[in-house]
Amino acid sequence: MREVFAFLMISLLCGCILDDSVDSENERISNVSGGYFLTLSEVDSAVSDCGQRPADRRDTCYQRIAVVLGNNSFCGMMANKSMSDTCLLHVAVKSESITACDELSSPKLSDGCMAQYGINRADAKICERPSEAGVRDLCFHQVALKVNDSSLCGKVIDADFRTDCVRQVSR
Repeated sequence: MREVFAFLMISLLCGCILDDSVDSENERISNVSGGYFLTLSEVDSAVSDCGQRPADRRDTCYQRIAVVLGNNSFCGMMANKSMSDTCLLHVAVKSESITACDELSSPKLSDGCMAQYGINRADAKICERPSEAGVRDLCFHQVALKVNDSSLCGKVIDADFRTDCVRQVSR
């Protein structure tokens, strides 16, 4: 539970929204949040460059491309499954993409990712998706605070956490 909470807190600090668009090969892919501008040929070149790197640096290269573009397909090019999961988490948080959460190999990571998505979007329906009760509780608690709705605290299973939720929302 502490690991999931730590992930959620860290993710809260680094989430942002991407606005990516591509119309033709020469059009620029723009990430207005990070100021990155790439053409499709530049992306192809970067991917090719990653493939030429030593194995121990290749996955980090693919992760950078995935995060910059907010595109989880580049995470699938990684050989190390743990790094691939980390990549998917980064992309999910940065691009606010729940699809990346579904692709994680670990149910704990997927639960934490979905909860973070629900919190970022203040969407209590997403808080119902994680399988672990503690993660759902944290998600409902944070969304209740975010939207100032104590009725959401009623969905928190842990009695002490539910009481704390109601108390905090009522302030």
